[in-house]
Amino acid sequence: MDDSCAAELPRSVDKVTHSQWPTGILSMQLGAYATAIFPSTMMASASPFVEHLHTNYIPSGPELNRLRSLVDDRQKLVDALNREIDELTKRWDEHARFVEEHFALLSPIRRVPNDILPLIFLASLPRNSHFQKPTKLSGVHPALVLSHVCQCWRHLSLNTPLLWSVVDIDMPRLPDPREFRMNDAILEWERHMQTIYEMTQLWISRSASRPLTVSFTGRMITSYHSGNSPAGFVVTARQKMCCIVNALCDVSTRWKSLYLSITIDDDPPSARFFQMSPDTIPILQNLSVDVDATHTSPDLLGSSLRESILIMTMGGDLVKAPFLRRLAFKWLCSSPSLLPFEWSNITELSLGTLAYRPDQSFPFSHLVLCPNLTVCSINLPAPLPLFSNSFANAATPGAQIPTGDRGICLLPRLRTLQLQGYELPVWFAENVDLPSLWELRLLCHARGDPEVGDESGAFELIRKFSEGLTDVAIDLGSLNESKLTCVLE
Repeated sequence: MDDSCAAELPRSVDKVTHSQWPTGILSMQLGAYATAIFPSTMMASASPFVEHLHTNYIPSGPELNRLRSLVDDRQKLVDALNREIDELTKRWDEHARFVEEHFALLSPIRRVPNDILPLIFLASLPRNSHFQKPTKLSGVHPALVLSHVCQCWRHLSLNTPLLWSVVDIDMPRLPDPREFRMNDAILEWERHMQTIYEMTQLWISRSASRPLTVSFTGRMITSYHSGNSPAGFVVTARQKMCCIVNALCDVSTRWKSLYLSITIDDDPPSARFFQMSPDTIPILQNLSVDVDATHTSPDLLGSSLRESILIMTMGGDLVKAPFLRRLAFKWLCSSPSLLPFEWSNITELSLGTLAYRPDQSFPFSHLVLCPNLTVCSINLPAPLPLFSNSFANAATPGAQIPTGDRGICLLPRLRTLQLQGYELPVWFAENVDLPSLWELRLLCHARGDPEVGDESGAFELIRKFSEGLTDVAIDLGSLNESKLTCVLE
């Protein structure tokens, strides 16, 4: 036996009495004492049947009686130990619960003043840039989670309207008519839509009168379901979507940022967004539009496709918001220069995929319309038409062209420029003047044009504005090894 263990135990079991050890610990100490004195091998060898264990030995009649007696005695010990374990477990639970409950009082968050907690709540919300979607409404949204922590936090969160000022709606797709249990799928879809509607109302009410950031994704193709879904379902689907759209449009006077990602159908309920008059959107500053027309019905295809999309979307008054400053198009079916924007007010512009053939002056015909640009992102089409020095003549008639003494496109306030898509033409750098540029991102693919040879539009642009650049990102495919070496040097 270990000497240290023996030192802690009485020298004989006979000397152990209830007066020496408290009740409840006696059997525990005896167990430790027995284990220390009689190791498991010794305790097992005390059995007269140890040599028959784990064998096919068949006990005789007298041995059966003795075995039953041994098992009964040892079972009594096991039962006693189980009672002790249950009692100790109960006591452990009580002490552990005591520690847990009292330790919670030591939490530093309890000492944070109530005027600081709302700032922490707001910091827990995801950070969203002007052209990135916010976090959609759900049961795990930070605002909702914080309001269910305790009574104090609930009071603070409900009295912090800014915490509820971002309303992100992501409409569920309609059930596929080919689903085996279509009726069940429809019921589940309707429950989901009802939840979205209730959460939309909840966010709007809790945001009080604060300016809103609204994001709406509605890719519902009802024309496909008209002849394939149960009778009345398409009508019901449109009505439920209209309820949500109307709830958002009814507070359009509070829109500050609007992100729309929709699918054009015969008569989309989301069309109301684009019909808001300027006086109903007095504080709208940020607008991002992503229109999907790939599922447009056959009667809208052909030459009338662009006109139909423009009429249902950008042909409305939404684009005439008086204080619109930031504008993003994910997909363009027609030149944005044809839209009735106050281009001189635009400070941030993002042009995505072009679904039309641009004129020879692209992208200058759009840039010259925005003399106050500070941030610009353009997706270059493939391939760009050859540039003409008369790009100013191709701009919208009546537009004021900001040009320098050499007749180049001058954007005096542009700080950030991102060009992506196909390779930047060499002539781009020669015809643009960006005196305030400090961040440049060139994410362009090489055209592989043999006539261009060793020339590189990306390299020329970097070389021209290298003195003012502090942040540069380049697609390595747009520069050969020698040009890349020159840039790094």
